[in-house]
Amino acid sequence: MKQPDSLDVGTQMDVAKHRLQVAKEDLDTANLTFEAGQYRGANNCAYYSIFHTISAVLAVEGIAFKKHKDTLSYFNKNYVRTEIFPPVIMIHFMLLQRKLLLSRYKLQNKFLH
Repeated sequence: MKQPDSLDVGTQMDVAKHRLQVAKEDLDTANLTFEAGQYRGANNCAYYSIFHTISAVLAVEGIAFKKHKDTLSYFNKNYVRTEIFPPVIMIHFMLLQRKLLLSRYKLQNKFLH
């Protein structure tokens, strides 16, 4: 689902460039937190770096979704399955997403027991 025009700011390319900048900042933060031994934070930032990069690709088309699963589904269907991007991208992203969810789950379990 495309976001309403009232939320659009600048051109589609402006939105894509902004999202790529956010992705780079997230990646830089992921590297710093990883080097500091803060692995859960590094996973989180790495996940969002990839997610914002994917969102930047979709922004060029003027496509945006409110839910991550919808963004990823659209990207997979229109860019990975059509071989515009190699499938390994989604495999790496899904592994990172799993690690992120597991680290959150383990942290929550520590507080519950």
